[in-house]
Amino acid sequence: ILQVRVPALPEVDLPLTGDELLWLTQEGLSKKGAVSVVSGFSAAWTFIDQATVAQASRRYAADTSAGSFTLSLPNAPVLMNTALEVADPNGSWAINPLTVAQNGSTIEGLAEDMLMTLGRARVVLAFDGTTWRVFGE
Repeated sequence: ILQVRVPALPEVDLPLTGDELLWLTQEGLSKKGAVSVVSGFSAAWTFIDQATVAQASRRYAADTSAGSFTLSLPNAPVLMNTALEVADPNGSWAINPLTVAQNGSTIEGLAEDMLMTLGRARVVLAFDGTTWRVFGE
């Protein structure tokens, strides 16, 4: 593992579609590593169509075609680099938005829930030790 001390890391766009090189940060160190499964997510998608409390390292296909609902982030994440993935399997978020509830944490530093309104979107939410960061495609 190569470790490089950097003053600040630039923002990056992570497509998270397969085998990738990932940059992880911890205590000011940048760590580069390859993964064979997207960010350690389980390979299978969990299909949901009602209010759910998310679990880390899971992939959720949130079908809001029957109506909007809330996906709550894991309560009090303690591990840096905890992540989950959520996607709109049929484009229904544009009509019936999915609410991602902060559940006691912040999302991108804001103490408010996130409304997902872009149909066919897919996002990764990663906890950086302070807040949930959002990476989208």
